[in-house]
Amino acid sequence: MARRGYFEDQYKVSFNCLILISCIPLEFERFANFTHSNLHCVGYLRSIKLREQSLSTDRKDSTIQMIDRALTPNPSTECQKAHWKHHKPTCTLAAQERKELEEKLRRAGKYPHAYADFIKWCDYYATPMKNATIAALNLPAEPHSEKDGLLNIVISYKDDWAKYPSHKRFDVQLVSYPRRCDTDPTDYPTPFQRECMAVLDSPGLAALRTRGKIEFGHEFYGVTQYIVAGIFALPGLQVPLGMTRYHKAFSFSKDYARATVNPHWVMLFRDFVLKGNRMRFCCGKLDVPGSDEPVCCCGGWTHNSKDMVRLGRFCF
Repeated sequence: MARRGYFEDQYKVSFNCLILISCIPLEFERFANFTHSNLHCVGYLRSIKLREQSLSTDRKDSTIQMIDRALTPNPSTECQKAHWKHHKPTCTLAAQERKELEEKLRRAGKYPHAYADFIKWCDYYATPMKNATIAALNLPAEPHSEKDGLLNIVISYKDDWAKYPSHKRFDVQLVSYPRRCDTDPTDYPTPFQRECMAVLDSPGLAALRTRGKIEFGHEFYGVTQYIVAGIFALPGLQVPLGMTRYHKAFSFSKDYARATVNPHWVMLFRDFVLKGNRMRFCCGKLDVPGSDEPVCCCGGWTHNSKDMVRLGRFCF
């Protein structure tokens, strides 16, 4: 507990001065980081493909047409060029900060692949992080809570990273759900709280909502977000050598908003990371053995059949 508290305190105190805004080149779609400033045409292609399996016939037809349009290279190129002037400063700053971080790690002679491993980790666990975000919102009990909170995950690079594949080279130090109401109006907000509010109030969310309405039509519910902070510290040192951030925003439908979530979502997420499971999307709610009605622990995005049977009442 002391170790986790240390990372939480360091993360909050050091957020503004150490955090780096991840900005992945647009051509690398599989590692696309959907910050508000670098949204582009093919950004949602992967999620559209996966969600297409769970859509009705009519929605499948419209979604397939969207996929066909997204597969055409010209719209993507035109879109990237049109939006380049808006996110170029962010990309330039991110590239500079990434270079500085990699140089620090290189001089330390300890973590030659740390930043690349961080991006791979975020890509590998993208689905569980989306599931955890939906579960944290608890939308059936708190409608449209996506406007007031986001998922915050802090991970640290392992000292013996070379013994593990890239998706197991980080330990989860903190999983939290910061909200606006966590800030007392009479108190001066911490750097971490200011950053969270800035993310929640970003003008770029309007563009994401527009794309969500195109993707889901009348079934669109909202846009939510999660942030992953990667910490790199040398053994025995109290102050991290560096830190970087991965920020993801994604849209979701009314079906996911209505799903009953599991209150043990933090435990489930930590378990997935500990096991190194790559989760898959599912078609929606499931009939769980021992349950009188369909329940879903993650918003309907993914289920592991073996874990579902093993845990029973926890849905997975």
